Amino acid sequence: MKKRLISLDADGTLWYPKKTKRSVAPHWLYENEAQPEEYLSKLRLIPGVKRALKKLKKSGYNLIVVSTNPYEKVEADRHMAAKIDHFNLSQYFDEVFSSPDYPEGKGEVIEAYLTEHNIPKEEVIHIGDSYKFDFYSMSLVDIDCVLIETPYTKYPNDSERPKHIISGLHGLPKLLGS
Repeated sequence: MKKRLISLDADGTLWYPKKTKRSVAPHWLYENEAQPEEYLSKLRLIPGVKRALKKLKKSGYNLIVVSTNPYEKVEADRHMAAKIDHFNLSQYFDEVFSSPDYPEGKGEVIEAYLTEHNIPKEEVIHIGDSYKFDFYSMSLVDIDCVLIETPYTKYPNDSERPKHIISGLHGLPKLLGS
């Protein structure tokens, strides 16, 4: 699998709410218009994430974050920046994007980024924890996707189970041959 750009989801892929122990989708964080200062201390970086990001970066991959957020773009970007800063991850990412809160959103954001940077789709892979917002979104724009399997991962049916599934970001370097 020869790729040069790795796009990563954030909520559920890089970090998760401590109280759920990664057992439910993390999207409830945004209920009642919570602000970063209200929830940052309730998040936990998934074990092995920094090690995997460091290894991927050292192997020469460009890394971006594309994560769904229910807020308008300016507010969504503020939330993403706060989380990236909170976990001291900015040195790993070339760019960080929030995407609109509908299944096609991430695919649209990544497709625009690829066009702007003249990167062929074959050289990109997206990593996420949601069938609907990651795998399905990427399938609509013909971009490879690796799904991180969690207790809340749901597939429409077994025939639509993704080809590449890993248990966490720590498994990505091996899958990519890094």
